[in-house]
Amino acid sequence: MEAMEHYFSQVADALAVKGHLVRRTIVSGPHTGSEEVTSDDGLKLTRGTMEGDSIEEVISVRPHLFIYGGGHVALALYQLACLGKLEVDVFDERPDWGSPERFPEATVHQGGPKEVLKEPISVPGAYAVIMTHNYDKECLEYAMTQPFSYIGMTGSATKTKIAFNSMKKRGFSDYDLRKVHAPIGLPIGGDTPSEIAVSIMAEIILHYTGGKKHHMVTDPALLRAASQATDAVLVRVLENKGSSPATPGAMILVQRDGSFIGTIGGGMIEKTAIDTAKVLSYDKVESYDMSRRG
Repeated sequence: MEAMEHYFSQVADALAVKGHLVRRTIVSGPHTGSEEVTSDDGLKLTRGTMEGDSIEEVISVRPHLFIYGGGHVALALYQLACLGKLEVDVFDERPDWGSPERFPEATVHQGGPKEVLKEPISVPGAYAVIMTHNYDKECLEYAMTQPFSYIGMTGSATKTKIAFNSMKKRGFSDYDLRKVHAPIGLPIGGDTPSEIAVSIMAEIILHYTGGKKHHMVTDPALLRAASQATDAVLVRVLENKGSSPATPGAMILVQRDGSFIGTIGGGMIEKTAIDTAKVLSYDKVESYDMSRRG
């Protein structure tokens, strides 16, 4: 029972650190609603009995980019991140390069390594991109001690080898360094700042989606709320067709009194799902056909 109560918080913790997980959900038979998540490095968390027909998807946290360096590639990457509605923090010691005017939609931190590398990272889905003017190694050493889902660093293969050897001398193992993507970016060719930024963003997208078409951006805060709720039902959209506003992966936590946290798109589907959840006493897969209204 204790494992059931803590399952959702454990999933939230794993997502925050790993960036994405594979989730399998039972959708038929007596164990409908049971689910299991696994990670690339062997983590497995299970809620219920995994017997019956199932669906599989990748769940992820939307990346929050921490860009160390405010140069031309950093600016192009920031602009792509804004198009994707990602949260961005930018760090640079040069006032003209790391300024709110240059990165108006980012949280900008000005200062050298002693100033900007002292605070712990506490946001879920944190992604570090290192491209500083002259302190990449310090950034890498700092990033290796923080719960980043992804660490990428620009530079040549020679520069990468020197940085890795330096990290090993500081006690980091080859296994530790596996999470570092260096040189950063997918090998798509191109050498302009915009082209390099596209290759970096492509690698970031590949990382948080797990390279799968069916992936769902998940809210860790809602999972934590579900783990703490004593009398509530977690409603999750498994799939949709047509123009339904209910996006696959969207969740809403419904209390018995009808209050709720989150949304699955609003409208009649959400109201009907809430009314069902208020009186539900077991896991259930429900289908709604909004094309037959009226």
